[in-house]
Amino acid sequence: MVAEILGKIDHRNVRIEELEAIPALTPASRTYEPYQHGEFARETAALADSILGQYGYHCSGEQYIISKDGSRMFGVRSYGHGARAHSVIDYTDSSTQGELKMQFAFANSTDRSLRAKFGLGAQVMVCSNGIVAGEIVVTRKHTPGLREYLVENLTGALHKAPQEFGELCFAVDRWKRYYLSDQMAHRLLGEWWGQGIISPAKLGKIKKHWESDDDFPDKTLWSLYNACTESFKGLPPNLIFSRHIALHSAAQVQYSNQGSDGAQVRYSNQGSDR
Repeated sequence: MVAEILGKIDHRNVRIEELEAIPALTPASRTYEPYQHGEFARETAALADSILGQYGYHCSGEQYIISKDGSRMFGVRSYGHGARAHSVIDYTDSSTQGELKMQFAFANSTDRSLRAKFGLGAQVMVCSNGIVAGEIVVTRKHTPGLREYLVENLTGALHKAPQEFGELCFAVDRWKRYYLSDQMAHRLLGEWWGQGIISPAKLGKIKKHWESDDDFPDKTLWSLYNACTESFKGLPPNLIFSRHIALHSAAQVQYSNQGSDGAQVRYSNQGSDR
């Protein structure tokens, strides 16, 4: 699944081929280096495909939107993982690897209104108000040397991303084996509410999701995590990502406390507990 681009009022969906025909609105100068949307999209996509391909990832979906006047472009590409004979880092024994997608989000402008921005990770956010967020972020003003800077820094970020994504997949594997009683789940919800991660107004909705066998038949830390993320929908974009990050950290802390609170961790032949 491709991450959703938020706040698309006065923007329209376009194909990458259409971006080629949209001219840069501001000419180059001594202090400004424009990056035409089509070139931006194709060159960064080619770089991402080449580097992530070395780690067994392939693009499985993409979306692009353009502002009404053509000055701003936002996009996201989704990468799934496939088997590779000589993968530099082997995460294929993670049962979560095939479920989560690595996301590559980006934004560009040709009127000086927005930096070139990129966000990488399993959790990214891109919004037409200019926000681009991810576990790894690269950003730069459109000043001379822009393309060289992006190639150098995106190359480093793209090589780093599979390591962080793989670690997240293994964390999720562990959370899936961490079974919670209703009493423990309710206690955690109280703690996370007290930490400002979830809203008291959403507790009823979260509890309903948690208790639904259709939504979450396995009563695990991963199920509780997902029940909470459902409550983030509709929040202002700047809060959604920060809540996700805070929830992830809280879940990690809870897993590290296993054995001290009566939770049951069940191991199977699937996945790895790294």
